[in-house]
Amino acid sequence: MRLFTFNDKNISEVALYKELVFSLNECINNKGEVNFYVSGGKSPKDLFTKLSREKLEWSKVNIFLVDERIVPTNHNDSNTNLVKEYLLQNDASKANFITCIKDELINDFDALKSYANSIYKTPDILILGMGTDAHTASIFPTAANLDELLSDINTAYHIVKTSNYDRISLSLESILKAKRIFLNISGDEKYQVFLNACKEQNKKYPISFVINSKGNLDVYYAK
Repeated sequence: MRLFTFNDKNISEVALYKELVFSLNECINNKGEVNFYVSGGKSPKDLFTKLSREKLEWSKVNIFLVDERIVPTNHNDSNTNLVKEYLLQNDASKANFITCIKDELINDFDALKSYANSIYKTPDILILGMGTDAHTASIFPTAANLDELLSDINTAYHIVKTSNYDRISLSLESILKAKRIFLNISGDEKYQVFLNACKEQNKKYPISFVINSKGNLDVYYAK
């Protein structure tokens, strides 16, 4: 793991953006395409907008979701909608976006899980966020199937039931297959959670299983 600390969130974002562009280009040059997994939420919006204007060979970029709320794809809280609105614009409109959800399957969890796993490809580059409860992707410390999310080596996407939205999420093992993982955090509260998670793998801190398992994890922290 490498930790990069910045005093300004904008500077941190620019540094992350530059390294992402380098990594995407490197993967395209080495293997002819790149499987790029992104997370949702409010944090990535500016990053997605910057990336959308980058002169990449976007037709060789396959974009996937790390996790998604099981809601219609035009819903305000849909990560699919977020990616379409902020990332699949400008030059990045040529990218291949393969969402893990279909509107016609949101009421059939078995069919949705089967579909999501059918489109999974091993990640090359993957961006994670982290909540103040130390969840990452939709691997929540309170998830009823937490053990499955942390240990299943055969299934990439799992259904996760939470108090607000049901979700579909990559498992820990499917995340750890990525060649490069970026974790983007900001603020003192999240940094303290991160420090606690660094001590050891602990189910109270699901992100700890990424931090303490992956050698090629880059953490971008803005104070």
